[in-house]
Formats: sequence, structure tokens, C-alpha cells
Amino acid sequence: MSNYRKLGINMLSLTIGNFASKLLSFCFVPFYTAVLSTSEYGTADIVTTTVTLLFPFFSLIICESMMRFALDKNENKEDVFRVGIVVWLCGLVVLLIMSPLLLMFKSLKNYWLLVILYYVAYSLSQNVGYYSRGVEKVVLFTLSGIVATVVTIGLNLMFLLWLKIGVVGYLLSSIIANFFSALVMIVGGEFYKYKISLSRIDKSLVKRMLKYSIPMIPNSASWWVSNSSDKYILLAFAGVAANGVYSVSYKIPTIVTIVTSIFATAWRISAVDKFGSKESQKFYSDVYGMYVSLTVIIASALMTINKPLSTFMFQKEFFQAWKYVPILLIASVVHAYCEFFGTLYTSSMQTKMLFYSTIIGAITNVALNFALIPFFSALGAAIATLISYMIVWLIRMIHSSKIMKLKYNLCSDLLAFIMITLQVVIASINLKNEIIISTIIFFSIIIVRRNDLIRMLNMILKKNKNTN
Repeated sequence: MSNYRKLGINMLSLTIGNFASKLLSFCFVPFYTAVLSTSEYGTADIVTTTVTLLFPFFSLIICESMMRFALDKNENKEDVFRVGIVVWLCGLVVLLIMSPLLLMFKSLKNYWLLVILYYVAYSLSQNVGYYSRGVEKVVLFTLSGIVATVVTIGLNLMFLLWLKIGVVGYLLSSIIANFFSALVMIVGGEFYKYKISLSRIDKSLVKRMLKYSIPMIPNSASWWVSNSSDKYILLAFAGVAANGVYSVSYKIPTIVTIVTSIFATAWRISAVDKFGSKESQKFYSDVYGMYVSLTVIIASALMTINKPLSTFMFQKEFFQAWKYVPILLIASVVHAYCEFFGTLYTSSMQTKMLFYSTIIGAITNVALNFALIPFFSALGAAIATLISYMIVWLIRMIHSSKIMKLKYNLCSDLLAFIMITLQVVIASINLKNEIIISTIIFFSIIIVRRNDLIRMLNMILKKNKNTN
């Protein structure tokens, strides 16, 4: 099966499963903003953000190795799973020993146990999920996502609407849903049949997997700084309510992330095959063109309907979040490009540059947050995020040419980016007939990127000539 056909099939499977589950989750945002206050939402966000910070350090990001080594046809899949779970368990023990340190932080003191439970559920789901994709059980992975979404929604209705337990209910829903997600994959993939014991551990494989994943820790931590440090700085300067509004403003840009993650998940499964060959060079170049088109069109469409959508999604004092959405939409587009070029490093197993590029972006992000948030509050945080992502993107795009030189349509890429930037400007100055002008820009982008859209559609429908 060719890379194009595999990508098309995986995209279709992931879209059917993920889009349905993520759409249900997205539609629940008005419910969250109606039943939770800005302070409650801000507190819940700080807990989940803290868990994403703990994850790379205590898991050693072994999930990345589980997927990458499981994709390698020369590796024993059961050995890869065994190593991943043992490393995860060792990290969990260390976290439990050190967990009393969380009591030092005022915002987390009352949620210590929930932080631990959230970490266990989240990290287990991540490890099993990455492995499932590595052994190409894509349908099982998407099914687990649907189950997790249904469980989350059911529990949210019970905890938030009926029992009215606020932040605790919100977090418990996610914790239980992550456990269910992992359970579906473990049972469906029959991973429970694998015998997990230290005596069966392949020490050579442990070294190779850790050699691959450990360099990603500083990269992941740096991404966390770029993605989440603004929330802590905003919390310090503007309070938990402002952080709640800013956090919810990410919900609309998350649509870009949802769609690109479907593409990226399918893409990463295909990206390893024949890496470095002329065939893979053309494949990467074609995929990048489709990736650019997909992200700018989705972002442009969301910018066009930003205010009407915000009116529906953001209840009460949350509505002011619409002001931050346009900049965060462009930031989500640029972040997607960063992730694409990151795949070049992971596929080639040259992960050091991931760290160097991301740490530069993280330092820039923190500096800009301290410079802008005191004056512009959440808007300053959004601007800082966008600039830091752009720096990482440019560094990776330039440096990655040493690994694989891709062919770009620079004129078309630049024109599309200028168009969505113009939409941001129009939204920011509240221009008259904003929706009409933005709609014209949206259809102009479709015309400019039509060839990539046609190629993507053909690929998904398995009609691309390269799939024959």
C-alpha cells in the first residue's frame, strides 16, 4: 500500500471517529460557560495545565517511543509495549513520592488528589493511545475517543447539572473518561495478554527507546512554556477570572487543532515509511501543501463566523473571549506548521533540534508575556503566543532542509497567510460589514488553494493516481 493510500485511509477512519467525538465535546462549551464561573473554569484549567507539565518529566515521553518503535517492522511489538508500561509505572512511583510538593502551591492545594488521579488517567491513555497508533489500530484508537467523549458528557451532566459539584465534577469527568479510553484500547487491542514483568524486559530496547524519547523532554517542557506559561503569568497579574476567560477563548482555535491533529495522526503513521528516499521527499512536499491549505481555510472560516459563534458558545462574562480568538487562530495555524516540521526530526530520529528550536520560542514567549500582559492582559498573552510560535516555525523550516529539502509554493503560502492576517486586522478594528469582507477573503483563499483541496479529496476517496 502506498503512503498516499495509507494516509487517505487513516484520515478517513480518524475523521469518522474523532470528528464526531470532538464535535460533541465542542458543542458542550456553552454548557461549561453557563454552569461554571470564570474563576471555576480558570481553576480547572490550571489543574489540567499542571498535569501536562508533569507528564513529560515523569513519563519520559515514552509514549513517543512506543509509537515510533511499534511502527518499525523489525521490532517486537509486545517488547515495545512492555518497556513503555514499565517506564510509565516507574515514573508514576516517583511522582507519588514527590506529590506532597504540590501542596506548596495555593491554587493546587485543595485539588492535590485530583491532580494525581488526572495524571494517572491521562498518562495511561496517552501511552496506550500512542502504542495503538504504532501498531496501526487506528479504528480502535478513534473508537476509544468516541467512548471517552460520551462518558465525559454523561458525567458532566450528572456532576455539573445534577450534583452541582463544580470544578471537582468537571475534573472527575475527564479522569474517568481517560480511564475508559485506555480500557477500550487495552481490551480491544488485547494488550492485556502481554505479560508485564521486569524479567522479560529487553534492556537493549529500553536504552534505545529512552535514547529516542528523553531528548524530547526539554522540547515538550519548552512547548508547555510556550503553550501554557501565559496562563500562570496572567493568573499572577490579572487573577483567576481573567485566566478563565482566556482559557475558554482557546476553544474556537481548538477546532483547527482537532482537524490538523486528525491529519497529523494519520500522517505520522505514514511518515516513517521509506524515509529519506526521493519518493518520501515528494510525499512530504505534497502533504505540506495540503496541510497549509487545510489549516488556513479552517482558520479563515472560523474568523468569518467568530462573533456569531462566540455569542453561542461563550455565556455571560465569558463572551469577551471573542477578542482573543482571531490571534489565537493564527497561532494555532503556525503551531500546526511547527508540528509538521517536527515530524521530520522524529521520523529521522534526530530529535535534538526539536529542543533547540522550542527553547528559543519558549524564552521569547515568557519574555513577551512579562512585557505585554501587564499592559494588555489576555490580549498580550495571545500576541506573545503567536510570535513565539512563528519563531519556532521559521527555525524548523530553515534547519529541517538539512534533513530533507521540501518543495514549497512560497507565493501561494505567503498570499494565504496575508489573507488570514487581514481577517485578524478587520476583526480587531470592528470594521463595518466585517462578516461580508471576511467571507470574500475566505472564498478567495479557497480559490488560491483549490489544487491542494482537490488533491486531498482525491486522496481520501482513494482516487489519487499515486494510490494505484
